[in-house]
Parts: sequence; structure tokens; C-alpha cells
Amino acid sequence: MQYRINLVQVNDVIGTNVVLPLAIGILWQSCLQSETVKANWHLGKIVYKKSADFEKQAQELANGDVVCFSNYMWNSEYHLELAARIKHYNPNIFVLVGGPDVSPNNTNFWKKYNKVVDLAIVGEGENSLSKLLEIFPDSNYKNIPGAWTSDFFNGETKRITQFIYENSPYLNGFYDDIVKNEIANGMSIQAVIQTNRGCPYRCTFCEEGREYKNKMFFYNKDRIRDELVWCAKNKVEYLSIADDNWGITQQDIEYFRLIRDLKLEYGYPQVLDATFAKNAPERLLQLADIDSEQNTQLIRGFTVALQSLNMVTLESIKRFNLVPDKQKVLIDGLKQRQMPTYTEIIWPLPYETYETFSEGLDHVIELGLDNWMGVYPLTLQEGTELYEDFINDYTFVKQQSHNDNKQKQKYLTKNNTVNYSTWADTQTLIRGQILYTWLVTLFFFGFARPVIRKLCDTRNTSVCTIVQEFISWIEDNPKTELHKYNNKITQWWSEWYKGNEVPNISLFPNEDTSNWSTYGHLSSFIQNNYKRFCIELEQFVNTQPVWVDRQVLTENSHAIVRYNKIYPYYSDGIWVDSKTEIPKFKSLYEFSRYFYWWKRKNGWHRTDISTERARTNTYILPVTMPGIGKARNNQ
Repeated sequence: MQYRINLVQVNDVIGTNVVLPLAIGILWQSCLQSETVKANWHLGKIVYKKSADFEKQAQELANGDVVCFSNYMWNSEYHLELAARIKHYNPNIFVLVGGPDVSPNNTNFWKKYNKVVDLAIVGEGENSLSKLLEIFPDSNYKNIPGAWTSDFFNGETKRITQFIYENSPYLNGFYDDIVKNEIANGMSIQAVIQTNRGCPYRCTFCEEGREYKNKMFFYNKDRIRDELVWCAKNKVEYLSIADDNWGITQQDIEYFRLIRDLKLEYGYPQVLDATFAKNAPERLLQLADIDSEQNTQLIRGFTVALQSLNMVTLESIKRFNLVPDKQKVLIDGLKQRQMPTYTEIIWPLPYETYETFSEGLDHVIELGLDNWMGVYPLTLQEGTELYEDFINDYTFVKQQSHNDNKQKQKYLTKNNTVNYSTWADTQTLIRGQILYTWLVTLFFFGFARPVIRKLCDTRNTSVCTIVQEFISWIEDNPKTELHKYNNKITQWWSEWYKGNEVPNISLFPNEDTSNWSTYGHLSSFIQNNYKRFCIELEQFVNTQPVWVDRQVLTENSHAIVRYNKIYPYYSDGIWVDSKTEIPKFKSLYEFSRYFYWWKRKNGWHRTDISTERARTNTYILPVTMPGIGKARNNQ
């Protein structure tokens, strides 16, 4: 008898970017090493993205004997809602769940899903799924590694130490039809390649930091080489390295050199993304050198992930950052190579107050990481040590999706988003997100970067101090346009931390801005109201206890790339050029999506200003920018 299995690993489709589902691909190819599975099972549907017709997707998946879900933080809620609907249409289908978001520490799981899920697998699932399919429909799960039901738990599966060549979903045709069909429909492909599993670090907020995964095991080198070649030949635009510490070993250098050579030969992949090693600055600089040798521009930038700069916080989460000397070597080395850098902060980790949070943001900038910074709301994953240690210090909300103006998809939710901590209540969390929104817009995107730099130097104060003063000034001046929009940002985050669908504050109500954060909306608003912004910025500057001369304000008015502006140009005694060639945009929406979403980490939204002729020899007639208004002279 032939049984049918359906596999589900959903990722969001952002723009035209489709992510290939690595986990279910590896699971199925591993199962095919069993002759029993090959003889008795055939693969039905492969679901790797959400459907606009949720009920139809459930009905299609209900046609089968087993449906297997690979659960991560970003898709678990969708998967389990989908599983419930599948059971509605076919009560006899066997629902199996596994993946990093499945944890026996989730004490409410079976109370909620006992009628939806038949079996969960805890730990690496290849051997467990194969064993289940071999004995199906026998319900004796005692011998299945990692089996977890409402009645018993077998313990986590034994770690897999060897990853054979034959188990590659890339090389066995698992993705061939997906890639062919998606490219034919105008979509771009993101492939996920994993060269090793495990992480030697013990960060308690991360699922990979558990003792279970502290030892690293490496994939077959020939397999990785041929998978990378497959990606290049199949026009994979975006290559994502799934390793926890890319660059931690010398073999990563060799893999990257191959990726560079493949791009030179085939034109693909166009971009590489990775979680870079936390303690290997010399090898990260090697990666930067390889990329720059042929100007392949594979690496958009290097993430120097810090998470927090508060020592008490770092100790509580068992996190260590690079020692200062190594930090300086890495940051200075990347800047010398003109390689963009960015960092990540999580808000609010244990013992993090608004004061330590804002001080940490300033410290990041002082370290030289002044190109881009991501602040990510804390979501506690059940099964992590951080969840177990600090569960009583946090309250949570089920986070609804951003407002999706275009697709109106259902069930876009995420559990365990922190909306209150012992050290920062909900209003404080909102305040921190508002600070970050304005910090990105004014400083990192550059709308007030020269002014902020000047005020910091003159007053011997910090960037966040000036940004917070600017926010306070906006709040105290209700007649300003910035005050009105800041109210919208505040409402956005207030609803977000309530777990409600956020209000639509986009300038583009008919376009899909569901993945934008508030800094993208704010920057679009200022771009569209730039003349008024310059006036209100100057009004704030005029309240400062120090003099700011007209030249600073003049340079500030040219500091960001403007929509429909031709570069380079000459105005007000200075040459202004873009940092890169600017595409032609049909609308402000396309411009904002490019600079404030797709390319937000590149630094391309800031201009180069000089008193001398710009890079090109092209002569542009002088133009006048919108009036900067009255400014005080230096005295």
C-alpha cells in the first residue's frame, strides 16, 4: 500500500523573494535512504509559503495520510492553525510537528493542541521521521527518538554527527520544480545552505545556546561544494548561510571563495547573508578581502551582533561580546575596506532599563558602528534557558502581523512577544521603540546627521541625548507636522504591544508595506514633506543652548538622497553626490521601499558632500534646495 505524506515549512514571501524550505527538504531526503519508506510512501504537497486562500490550502493538505510541519518561531502559529483546519477536513490524517519551536517545556502545548497534533518530535528529526514512516500506521511510538505526546516523552533525539552527500535536497531534485515555477512567475529565489550544526556559545536567549547543541558537526565538503554550484546554476539570487557562526572555521573562507568565483562565472548568487562569527575578526576581514578582490559585492555588510551593552544583562544571558581590542580591530578593518557594518540589539533583555538601553545605543555608535543598527523586540522561545530563568519577570502577548495592505492574510501571529518586564513596563518599551525609530531616521538614514554630530561635538553630549531632546521638542509643539506623525508612531507601537493589528500609518495605503517598521514610514513621510521638515528641524536647533551656524544646516539639507533628484549636483557652494548609482523609480513608494527597506543597511540613503567636484566629470547646473530658513551664525 502506498501512503502519502505532505510537508509544510512556511516562510513569509517578502516582495518577490521566495525562501526554499531547507528543513523539510533534508527530512524527506533522509527518509528516502530507507528502502521501506521508498517502497511505501510517496511525496504529496510541499508547502513553503502562506496561501491567500487559507481554507483551500488546508483542504489540499488534508488529502493524505501524514502531514509533517517544521516549526520555527515565525511560523508555528500559522502551522498549528493550519493543522487544526486540516484535521477538520480529515480527522484521520496523522499530524506530526517538529523543529526548534517544539519544546516539552511548553506545559500548555498538549492542553491546547491535543486534538490537533498526534505526535511531536523534540530535537533533530531525520531519524525520527524515517522511523515513524517505517512503522506507520503502528502507534507504538516508544522506539521513535524524541517522541513527545501528552502521555510520555522519549527525551531529545541523539545528535546527528554525519551528514552524507546523498541526503542533499538540492542535489536530488527536491527543489527543481519549485525554482522553475517561481522564476517563471517573476519571483526570485533565496536558498538556505547549512555547512555545520551546533554553536559553542551558551547565549540563553537563543535556542542554539542549549547544551544539546553546544558541539559542532560538519557537513560533507563535496556536498556543500556541489550545493553551491547548484545554487549558481539555478539562478539563486539570495544565498543565506544557516550556520550560527559563519567564519568560525577556515573552511568557511574556502566556501566563500567558491561562492565569489561562482558569482563571477554565473552571475549568481547576487547577495550572501550570514550570521557572522562572534569571535573571529581575522577571518571576517579575510571574507571582506575576498569580496573586494573582484568587487563582487556579495556581502551587504557585517553584523557585529551585541544584543546589549549592559554588563549585568550580558552576564544574566551568558553572552560575551568581543573584547574591546578585537572589536576595534574588526570595526576599523571593515571601515578601511569600506565594508558596511551593523549591529543588533534586543529590547528588553533582563535588567535592561530605558537608561541602560539608550546608553547602549550610544555606546554602539561610539564604537564606530554608526552605519546601521537593528533593535529587535524580545520574543522568548519556550525551551530556552532565558525563558526558564526569567519567565516570572516578563508578560507576553500574541503578536499580530503588521497591517498587510495588499494580501490581508490570516493567522500571521507570533507567540511570547514580551510587552512588559520587571525593569521596563509597557510604556517604557514603547518609549524605547520611539527613540529607536527617530534614531534611525535622523541619524542612521541621515535626515539630521550633520546637525546631530555638530550638537554632540559642541555640547559634548551623545547622539541619543540629542534625539531624545528632539522627540521631547516635537511632543511639546503640537502645531508641527512632526508632532502629528509622531502621534501615529506612538499609536502604532501602543497597538503592537497590546497584540493588536497595528494601524496603517503608511503614505502608500494601496501598497504592501506589511514588513516595514515605523522608521520606514517616518522616513517616507519626511521625504514627502522635506521642506517642512527642514523648517521644523531648524526651529528645534534654535532652542539649543549653543550656536549652530548656517553652513551646518545647509549641509544637512543636502545630506540625504532625495526622490527625483539628479546626482551629482552643485548648490550652496558644495558638491553633492550619491554614494552609488540610483535606479529610476516610478513612484515615491518604490523609492522608499528601496532605500528604507531593501537597502536600509547599506548607507546609500546618505550623500557625499564636498567643496570640490564630485566623482563624475558630468557638470550639473546649480540648483537650489528647499529653503533651510533662518539660522544663527557662529559667534
